[in-house]
Amino acid sequence: GAFSGLAFSVVSVFQALWLIPYLEHIHEMETQEATRISSMLYLGIGLACPFVGYATNKIRVMSLIRAGLYLCILWLTILLSSRGMSALNLSILLFALGFSCSIYQLGFVYVTREAPEALKSIASAAANMVMMVTGAILQLVTGCAISWLREAQLIANHHDYLGFCFQVCLCIIPLGIVAALGLTYLVKDDEGISLEKWTSTKLQQLLKPRPARSNER
Repeated sequence: GAFSGLAFSVVSVFQALWLIPYLEHIHEMETQEATRISSMLYLGIGLACPFVGYATNKIRVMSLIRAGLYLCILWLTILLSSRGMSALNLSILLFALGFSCSIYQLGFVYVTREAPEALKSIASAAANMVMMVTGAILQLVTGCAISWLREAQLIANHHDYLGFCFQVCLCIIPLGIVAALGLTYLVKDDEGISLEKWTSTKLQQLLKPRPARSNER
């Protein structure tokens, strides 16, 4: 539940509250354009769901969660450290971020598979509660951090102080995802093939030379 909530913070905190103001101040976009580009994150999540569902039948769930969290950290680092990106690059980046953070739902798959039969309903409800509470806490922490840093005026001569506040305070989200990644190594791996082994097997099958066909009849 905790790592699902931290992964879902990309949507519940970043997208829901701060993404449009962030695009307006950091990438100098109009509100209408920022709204349109921000929707690419939801598009990425929506299109990823069928692939994630299919992958859970082939690959270990915890391995998929870790891969998605690593990618989320990468995309968020690029996004939060850049200024003045083009609309096309931002659209691609947000789509990739949405595709990667779609793994937040796999926390429930893991709970359903690993919890004892008699406790599955309770475990799923508890995981959902923890996910929602985690998102609410991060919303409050991020909002308070931006307000405090804005009022503190630590860098009085900064040409875009509000943009600076966004870049600094929104780092809470990738740091939370790093914490979520750490949590995944504290729980037991589920049964199945790891992502690394599955990828290696598929590459070997693709690169394996095919036997030459005989021309004899």
